[in-house]
Amino acid sequence: MPYREGDDLNYEVVWAANEDVTGVHEVLWTANTWWPDKTASERLRLAEEAVVWAVGRGLITLHYDDSDEARPLAPHEIPERLKEWQTWAIPDGPALYFWRTEAGEDWLKKKPVPRSWVKRAWINVDPTAGEVDYPDLT
Repeated sequence: MPYREGDDLNYEVVWAANEDVTGVHEVLWTANTWWPDKTASERLRLAEEAVVWAVGRGLITLHYDDSDEARPLAPHEIPERLKEWQTWAIPDGPALYFWRTEAGEDWLKKKPVPRSWVKRAWINVDPTAGEVDYPDLT
């Protein structure tokens, strides 16, 4: 399967959810860091697509807050909430969070770590630039 631009962000969403409860806005922050030359609307599109991708595969769930008692969003609520400005801009603090599911944890255990993601997330370079030599992590 060929590399797609949003693949690293998809992996990042599941990885971040496995580490901790994460605000949905943080996916946009990551897109802003990784693609500063893209338009704001393009970065937002990539962030939204990554969240939808992970939710659609059952790898994460979306919640209204970060407490253990947080109510997950019903499937019909997700598209509307992801279109709301407050979800991404956090004017009054984070409005939406995501948690990993057991399926997400299993997926991470089985999925080889993408080398391009390692470059973006840990070395902070464009994975297509070929600037860094690193061992094969798969």
